[in-house]
Amino acid sequence: MRVLVALIGALLLAGVGCSGEEPLRTPTQFFVGYAEADVTPPIGTIMGGYGPPGGYRRSTGTHDPIMAQVAIIANDAPQAFVYITMDTVGYFHDFGDWGPGIAAVRQEIVKKIGKQFRMTPEHIVLASTHSHSGPDLTGFWQQTNQGPDLVYLNTLLEAIPAAAKEAADGIRPGTVHYVMTELVGYSGRSEDCSDVLDNSVAVMQARDAAGTPVFTIANYAKHPTSLGSSNTLFSGDYIWGFREEILARTGAPGLYMQGGIAAVHGGPLGPSGADEWESTYDMGRILADAVQTALPSLQQSQSVEIRHAYATTMCQLKSELVKTLIENADFPKRFWNNQGTELWADEVPISWHQVGDAEFASYPGEATPELSLLSKTKMVSQFQFLVGLGNDEIGYLIDKESIAKDTSGRLEGYELTMGLGEDGGQCVWDAHTALGWFDGALAVP
Repeated sequence: MRVLVALIGALLLAGVGCSGEEPLRTPTQFFVGYAEADVTPPIGTIMGGYGPPGGYRRSTGTHDPIMAQVAIIANDAPQAFVYITMDTVGYFHDFGDWGPGIAAVRQEIVKKIGKQFRMTPEHIVLASTHSHSGPDLTGFWQQTNQGPDLVYLNTLLEAIPAAAKEAADGIRPGTVHYVMTELVGYSGRSEDCSDVLDNSVAVMQARDAAGTPVFTIANYAKHPTSLGSSNTLFSGDYIWGFREEILARTGAPGLYMQGGIAAVHGGPLGPSGADEWESTYDMGRILADAVQTALPSLQQSQSVEIRHAYATTMCQLKSELVKTLIENADFPKRFWNNQGTELWADEVPISWHQVGDAEFASYPGEATPELSLLSKTKMVSQFQFLVGLGNDEIGYLIDKESIAKDTSGRLEGYELTMGLGEDGGQCVWDAHTALGWFDGALAVP
């Protein structure tokens, strides 16, 4: 069934109509739109990213707002790709019967703008920035038997689709531009568990018909943990500095797209700053510097095609820690499939997208740089994006090779306990393989 859903999605955007709809037209023009929402939770909301399960570190205030940013790229076929980024450590696809997750948010967005673009929920990627100074939207740090704040989940169910509607209402003719660059030395693998890094920075800039920037997206892989575990002020972490700098330099918003960050933290080079906040901002500035330096080399997309392939899969949960929490403390909340003594995560989303001359592979958690680089070898487009924490945060997705090569014990001692376990990376990779997008099979030249 899941493979069938992916096939239907691919056929629809190849121009095959269904349910009496007209076949999609051959596109000739891009349209672009942007909107944002301040979704900062109330003081006292539990924060995610630091501390043990059930640690419930609570916010005491706000340094910079928690943002949900919506970028829409559409064409006159009419096809569309919606990218949403939110300042949170992770956001579940579903929370079981507890409350609405990303799946519900995407469905609500389609209710508001789907007819305008011939859109399904699978054409939307809602990705977490993974800031460790944002709200916990996985439920991993909540108190026993609890999920994320239900009032807040319902607030997001209203605020994010409203921002998507605003972006769609303001959409206008435009162009999309890409460039690939690198930022080397500012990230590294924790405890030398591997020497593999994806230092690439993939940049997308949308412009209106007059050539004025509408938004700029940067895809880079590094944990937003510049602010330490003692911080209790809401913040986007270094992404706050990146956004401020991109806005000042281009006159338009900057969006951050997380990459493959399993055990990717600080590197040999580091930002400067008199205190933690200055250093955090400076890391954002450094990323903005890399983007700005590359902007003169932006290339306008020659294709205006938008394509999608998508599915959900089931992955077995092998982390004994997470299994114990589910069985004895009833968290984290999501739909789990019991098969005898085995627990399986149900409805784990994966997707591939082509937007003009670029390809995007979306992973539902924290993939290794090895998986990121391997995914990019399967892309035929010149511009390549790996979306980390896309539409879910199922934890660390570690490839088998990384596990076998790690002599530090880091991956086995931490990453493999905080997610699906030893088969998580392979499960998601197999699902991408089954989508059939590798080596240009679904891409339009």
